[in-house]
Amino acid sequence: MGRGGPRSSAGKAISSRNAVRHGVLAAIPVVPGLERQEDWEAHRAGVLASLSPEGHIESVLAERVALQLWRLHRVARYEALTIVTAQETVEKDVTDKRRRWRLDDPSPAAQLERTANDLRQQQEQLRCLHQLSALADDAPLSAADADLLMRSVEEVAQQTDRNDISIPFIPSGAAIDDYPDWTAGKLRWVLTAWATLEGRGFADLVTTALKEAAAQLQFLEKELAKQAAQAAQEKGECAAQVERAQRERLLLSEPAMERVARYEAHLSRELYKAMHELEALQERRQGRPAPLARLDVTGVPDMPKLRNELPA
Repeated sequence: MGRGGPRSSAGKAISSRNAVRHGVLAAIPVVPGLERQEDWEAHRAGVLASLSPEGHIESVLAERVALQLWRLHRVARYEALTIVTAQETVEKDVTDKRRRWRLDDPSPAAQLERTANDLRQQQEQLRCLHQLSALADDAPLSAADADLLMRSVEEVAQQTDRNDISIPFIPSGAAIDDYPDWTAGKLRWVLTAWATLEGRGFADLVTTALKEAAAQLQFLEKELAKQAAQAAQEKGECAAQVERAQRERLLLSEPAMERVARYEAHLSRELYKAMHELEALQERRQGRPAPLARLDVTGVPDMPKLRNELPA
């Protein structure tokens, strides 16, 4: 049996690159978790196919070209991902900054939500007061509705509160707030006793509570409209600041931009050097003259400041 291995020139050229493919350069370019080995292999294969190196030295130089191009692509990905990351935090950064301006004051949106909740509660309070006189004595009332109605009276009572009332149907030692079996008749009895302690009639007490609840409702409606306008203005100002911040973050920061530009220039110099050396070897191998020296202008000029210092 004869010895194995490629016999054609093309096969021998491919075989000669096996050591390089599985050597140091094969694994170094790939960042685990961020880049894929198969992508590097496809990129590398494409570069080698384009450059068609022959022999070990040409293969090493072609591998170096593939490596520098891969690293240059990584620089472009880094720039894009850095900008995307900066964009992701724009809204939070602007919101946090505006909140620091207000110190401990709640935002207009939070004030609006709180007032809207107060308004809903006031509407419910007014509804319960309107319905109380029309309910039959045995009509059940929830503990929440009973508490809401008693709070309405407390807001207009001048001398007493619910705990001053001796209520016969509540067990001795039990708190009025914990009583669960309310009916419309029981609550009217409590309010009548309460009115007596205040030196007024039941109807007068409930009417006063109704007027106060209606006035408070009107105030909250005006307050809600004012806060809605403030929240809309705040939202517009915040949106404008977010838009400005997004435009400002379309580029890297000056330090990052300069660092990326210098690194990219370094990789470009290494890329051109490897390509020129490979071209020279290929020219000589094919019997054509190759220049002994090349001039590559790949340096990075001093970068002007981005603000007010750009050249005319």
